[in-house]
Amino acid sequence: MDFDNLSEKELLNACIQGSKEAWDAFVEKYTKLIYHTIYRTLESHNADHLSQDSSDIHNSVFSSLLDDDFKKLKQYKGINGCTVPSWLRKVTFNFTLNYIKKQKKYKPIEDDTTDNVDVIERVSDPQQQSDEELLKKESEEMRKKLVKELIKDLNAKDKLFLELSYGKKLPPGKIAEILGITVDNVYSKKNRIIEKLKKTAEKENLLQDFLHLLRDN
Repeated sequence: MDFDNLSEKELLNACIQGSKEAWDAFVEKYTKLIYHTIYRTLESHNADHLSQDSSDIHNSVFSSLLDDDFKKLKQYKGINGCTVPSWLRKVTFNFTLNYIKKQKKYKPIEDDTTDNVDVIERVSDPQQQSDEELLKKESEEMRKKLVKELIKDLNAKDKLFLELSYGKKLPPGKIAEILGITVDNVYSKKNRIIEKLKKTAEKENLLQDFLHLLRDN
């Protein structure tokens, strides 16, 4: 079947019915829209400093569409002429906004209360944090930078696989169910992606850091 010629609703329904090819086409078709919406949302809420997390947000948005047997995808009804892209922009906007609100350093524009300012300043001030918290924070920041550097050349499908496997830490059986592949294919795909990342890490002189990252996961 030529999924490129399907209507928006037909492609979405094919995804819900479990077609891996349809899902791959869906991700390919809307990945730029998702990224664009993320960047616009971060910018409009004075959260440009979170743009380094855009890849994580992007993958989580797509992953959320797969959760609970495509529960969120099934919510799309196309009421009042709402198109799939318009609906996805709304979903992505809400997801990104929730992500922003979870960041302790972020202060919403509309919230100018002194109490909240004090809380944010305490969180942002390294002198108020323990050495253990600072080390943990620095380690997490280094991890994010390393991952971002290594996966920048992966396609959207491989990034989504990594999000399910390492981000959400789903078991192989669940990943197989979500992606519509066999468990054996999950293992082979995981090995293939890791080998690809190893080559990238070696080329960028990051191999030891990458191997350490794998051990931690």
